[in-house]
Amino acid sequence: MNDAGATRVLPNTPRVGLLFNAANPLNYATASAGELAAAAQVLKIQLHHLEIRSADDIERTMAAANLRRVEAVVVVGDPLTFRHRKRINELGYWPWILVTTIVAALMWGTLI
Repeated sequence: MNDAGATRVLPNTPRVGLLFNAANPLNYATASAGELAAAAQVLKIQLHHLEIRSADDIERTMAAANLRRVEAVVVVGDPLTFRHRKRINELGYWPWILVTTIVAALMWGTLI
């Protein structure tokens, strides 16, 4: 899929949040920051890193994303985000909350 395909997945969403557990040393949001930034540039989106370290951070982080006018959120799969997926979804102010396959596709170049 090229960048036109990616715009079908994220239509008219110039500000996208990437919600991830920063306390997890294996999270690929941090490990692949360069690749994600490059993909965001190609797709002409602003990628906002939404870090959480515990369940207590979820509400504050989601509210901050709303203040930044984030229009979609990609949630990086992790035990913390999985365990609190319902809460994350309920706190979402966006029409789009996407699963991590989008991030993986961006990293591996299938969307660009």
